Amino acid sequence: MILVDTTILVEILRKKNKVIEFLQKLGTAPLFTTVISVMELTYGITGNRFYADKPELKQRRLTEIQDLCSKFTVLPFDHKSAIKTAQIMGSLKLEGKLVDFRDGMIAGIGLANGIEELLTLNKEHFERMKELKIITINLK
Repeated sequence: MILVDTTILVEILRKKNKVIEFLQKLGTAPLFTTVISVMELTYGITGNRFYADKPELKQRRLTEIQDLCSKFTVLPFDHKSAIKTAQIMGSLKLEGKLVDFRDGMIAGIGLANGIEELLTLNKEHFERMKELKIITINLK
């Protein structure tokens, strides 16, 4: 089971062949993402002035996001995810290693659901979370 971060989803939407090929090589490994990643992708479109006067393009991008996310099991931010996120964020705070709340929530959701592998391009954002095994792709 592999949790796919927002950064990977963005690159899929950009049709980056290295990312798509990497995912295809995973074969039948179950792939998951989170409602946090869905929110981040959607916010990236709805909060972008570029799309403000382009409603058709904006809707097309939102549909692309919806279509992409339908290919993954999208995990919710539920009670057990909230507790796990708080534990992760609290420990990191005490160590002086703060991370963005969204990243903490993504990690918390995955770990609360028994997923310890995270596929991301933001290795440095997640490597502080010792319970996670980080998988990354070199796009160069």
